[in-house]
Amino acid sequence: RQTSNNFAIFTHNIFSITDRLKFTVGARYTMERKRLNATLTDNNIICNGFSTINPLNTLAPLSTLPCVNPGILGPTSGVAGGGFLNLKGKHNENKLSGTAVLSFKPTDQLLTYISYSRGYKAGGLNPPIDPSFNISPTFTPETINAYELGSKNTFLDGLLRLNLSSFYYDYKGLQLSRIVGRTSVNDNTDAQIYGVELEGFLRPVDDLQLNFSASYLKSKIKGLSLVDPRD
Repeated sequence: RQTSNNFAIFTHNIFSITDRLKFTVGARYTMERKRLNATLTDNNIICNGFSTINPLNTLAPLSTLPCVNPGILGPTSGVAGGGFLNLKGKHNENKLSGTAVLSFKPTDQLLTYISYSRGYKAGGLNPPIDPSFNISPTFTPETINAYELGSKNTFLDGLLRLNLSSFYYDYKGLQLSRIVGRTSVNDNTDAQIYGVELEGFLRPVDDLQLNFSASYLKSKIKGLSLVDPRD
């Protein structure tokens, strides 16, 4: 059982500095409150020195496959060798996110802009899992600092539109999900993404529109090393 409560206050404003120059600014303050009460029941592995389930369908020494030891984690569950692990946890966090955009329209057919935004995705609690997997009971918030520079162009009295942008995304604590011991858990790592993108819209006649796009993307995940204890 998990409960999640989210409270936030935010503001979004557009200021017309001149007829052709505008400044947009917004901010959001978010409060996250999460509670978890869960039980892991392990009925897959017999803790008497051997396992009855393994990829090769053979008996394997207990040391090669992690299992729940009822004497350590809790009373037996009624299944031979089974046990359960209780977890009660909470996770609280407060984050500030927002955006700032400066846009300039030198002509009626051309709009240029530069923007910065800070995004946020809440952290949380991982479900209970056998301690031998060494999984953190919590995962941290994910934040992104996003920078973008671009232009939007109109040609031939609106028959052709071209949009060009370049961007750089800097992730801190990027959340990645994976399956460990048949349980879905979240990890955190840092990542960077940057690239350019071109979009085009051509309407040669009223009843026909052609769309085309092209992009170049470069991405990098930093400092993440994962090991599966079962392999």
